[in-house]
Amino acid sequence: MKIVILAAGQGTRLRPITDNVPKCLVDVGGKSILDRQLEQYRKCGVAERDIIVVCGYKKDVLEERYGNTEIGLVYNSEFQDTNMVYSLMCAEDVFSSEDELIVSYGDIFYTEEVLRRILSASSAFNVVTDELWLDYWRKRFDDPIKDAESLDMDSEGYLLDIGRKVDSLDLIKSQYIGLMKFKKEAIRKICTLYHEDIVKNNPNYRKMYFTDLLQLLIAKGNKLKSVPIQRGWFEIDSYSDLKVALEHLEV
Repeated sequence: MKIVILAAGQGTRLRPITDNVPKCLVDVGGKSILDRQLEQYRKCGVAERDIIVVCGYKKDVLEERYGNTEIGLVYNSEFQDTNMVYSLMCAEDVFSSEDELIVSYGDIFYTEEVLRRILSASSAFNVVTDELWLDYWRKRFDDPIKDAESLDMDSEGYLLDIGRKVDSLDLIKSQYIGLMKFKKEAIRKICTLYHEDIVKNNPNYRKMYFTDLLQLLIAKGNKLKSVPIQRGWFEIDSYSDLKVALEHLEV
């Protein structure tokens, strides 16, 4: 198994905090976002050598911080002009032959319980979704619908639709958080789809969001299984997010 943490972004909405550190190293209550993730992986017995951080902005800070560990760093030199899917594929050589792959956004952190849920997921494609997302979104945003995205699934928990902007909360059964697990056959399908379809047929592939990839996989007939949770995670994308997370940690 390999863990790939996507952490190449600049975190512009968190400036001036991110003037000198990458977004994943923003401090939240005395620990960085990334260290909070790494803490849970250690608790779950994941070895440092199996963790890869895809870096970009301020990569030198990450190199200095983790250079004496076994955590791998992969550099997305095009970080200013690319998005999550491109960052993932920068690490393809590391994960393409693995039996299992966990992909995590670098601006989220989660509890041990949430991590164990995805580690134990058994489908080929597994996507963590938060059933209690709405109250959290209401704390983060004046109007939750402006940021929330569609997420529909069938009665067995397989995703039907993800990642679209919507104008009704009725179209959102849960919310994607940026944490996934793929088995060997799914990893192979993702790599094949990327090289034989996405790169050839999508001129904007470098800007592709991860939800775009997931929706394309659904459209190609793949069964993506929801791994439901009830909170236990935070995203740090803005000062409002930071405030909400700190208030929770102080309780």
